[in-house]
Amino acid sequence: MKILSNNNIRVLILFVLVSGIVYFNSLNNGFHFDDFHHIVENKDIRDLHNIPIYFIDTTTFSKDDIAHYRPLLLTTYAFNYVLGRLNPAGYHIVNLLFHAGTAFLIFLILKVIVKHHPLFTAIASGMIFLVHPFNSEVVNYITARSSVMSGFFYLLAFYCWVRYRETNVRRETLDVRHQNGSSNSHLTSHVSRLTSYFYLASLLSFLLGMLSKEVVFTLPAVLFLYDLLFIHSGCRGLLPKLRKSLMTSVHIIPFILAVIVPYFVVRFYLVESRINFSTDSIFLHILTGIKVLSKYIILFFVPVRLSLDHVVIAATSIWEAEVIGSIIIVLLFAAISFIFYRKNDHDFRIVFFYTCWLFVVSLPFLIVMLESPLQENRGYLAAVSFSVLSGIALSRFSFWGHKNQKLKISILVIILILCSIITFNRNRIWANELSLWLDVAEKY
Repeated sequence: MKILSNNNIRVLILFVLVSGIVYFNSLNNGFHFDDFHHIVENKDIRDLHNIPIYFIDTTTFSKDDIAHYRPLLLTTYAFNYVLGRLNPAGYHIVNLLFHAGTAFLIFLILKVIVKHHPLFTAIASGMIFLVHPFNSEVVNYITARSSVMSGFFYLLAFYCWVRYRETNVRRETLDVRHQNGSSNSHLTSHVSRLTSYFYLASLLSFLLGMLSKEVVFTLPAVLFLYDLLFIHSGCRGLLPKLRKSLMTSVHIIPFILAVIVPYFVVRFYLVESRINFSTDSIFLHILTGIKVLSKYIILFFVPVRLSLDHVVIAATSIWEAEVIGSIIIVLLFAAISFIFYRKNDHDFRIVFFYTCWLFVVSLPFLIVMLESPLQENRGYLAAVSFSVLSGIALSRFSFWGHKNQKLKISILVIILILCSIITFNRNRIWANELSLWLDVAEKY
């Protein structure tokens, strides 16, 4: 499958057009909250000659005494400033393009791995992710570009890994045929080059993601899970699959040794650690993270009371009603997914994979608790999971035992229209500081 085939280009144009329509009224929204000390008052982004300095001096990250090692993020701010100074429209357009690109990558990934109506499932999942109001913060809140950029490169690295594994299997098949004298050596060589290109592209995308936001460090775990569930699916039983995956995981080691380790070594020397464990124990810290995770699940399926500032009180005991309720929601979500996995259906195995994806990409906020534990833009990668599950649910939907394609399309269109209306209205709330904080005050 060619990435830039005519069908894929049409889908990309569709995604860009739809995103432009839904977010058109957000482009002139002003700067908010952290935007001021990261962008408006940050003189270090006003000269492209400063770009090399971003990689060695973390004080360039913000006018205030806030340090992160995200040089690629700062580089995009610098280009934005040179092209449009402090006109917020340019900054919003870049965020929106990254968001549309992420949705398109969801389409590309599912088109490869889904077996049952892949085109419908891929378009449905990508479009739901594109217009869902839960993701509106990454477009309207310019500083949330760190989330949308890292999300884009995370999906790009995963897509290239999927293609790498796909071409690698094809290469192994051609190698066997070549040994038997029934394969073209030129074709075998071409597939081998493709395999190398996709692998290197995945590794490079992972590096770019890490330089955008460090939460991307969970990608190797996702790659391992993908290999476990899909590449070694021929092995019977979970333990044989796990053993086989561990034996072939050597290809994942460079992601750790060549990217993660150097990144955190550099970060250790450049950034003073300010991780805030706001609770008295790691156990209570994790319970608070579970509360956040359950709220993400609820907010995606019922996108009401969206806000820049969500109130999440740190857990003090496992016996709190809210903690118990959160644990039940998370366990129920996981249990339903595992039931689907047991059905031995390829697409249901995708459901299980993306449920695992949800828990893996949520590890950063389970490990590091910020002053505001629940931020919608931090759930950007988690929203990928919900979008895929929604797309597969629509694809496999049947009415009274009969699968009606027109009914599925009608339901999808209704969902997209409702999501677009809510997102369009959320854009209005982000118009200025007054409208944004009035919305926060009214809800909390």
